[in-house]
Amino acid sequence: MPLELRWVEGVTTVREFVKAITTTITQGETSSYWDLVYPKTLSEVTNKSILSTKPFSLDDDEQSTGEDREFYLMIERPVIGEEGELALNYVELTIGDKLNEEGDGFAEEHYGEPARYAWYRDFKDIEGLILWRMVAY
Repeated sequence: MPLELRWVEGVTTVREFVKAITTTITQGETSSYWDLVYPKTLSEVTNKSILSTKPFSLDDDEQSTGEDREFYLMIERPVIGEEGELALNYVELTIGDKLNEEGDGFAEEHYGEPARYAWYRDFKDIEGLILWRMVAY
């Protein structure tokens, strides 16, 4: 069975972004491919979540190889500055293949470089941004 790719979209607030996109991916049309790993329940999601793929492996012709391999996606509003403030204009998306012992991050050398998903280009351009500002994804 070939992998069926689907697009998801929605609108949420900056404060609720991680929870909204995590909910959409794990409970929406794409839920047949993703499971919530961290935290354990959607009600606990605030500024960080880790999702796992349902194990699959495809060859160059997009046919199943029978080798089940699990990957993880971490969605996080990173801490910026020395005062522990959370980023208001982006989240970081990181892909890995092994979690640390606590299950709340990746094991060393088992993840790629974080990619930014930003809704404003530069923090200096959003002076006065408030947490209820709407974000489309």
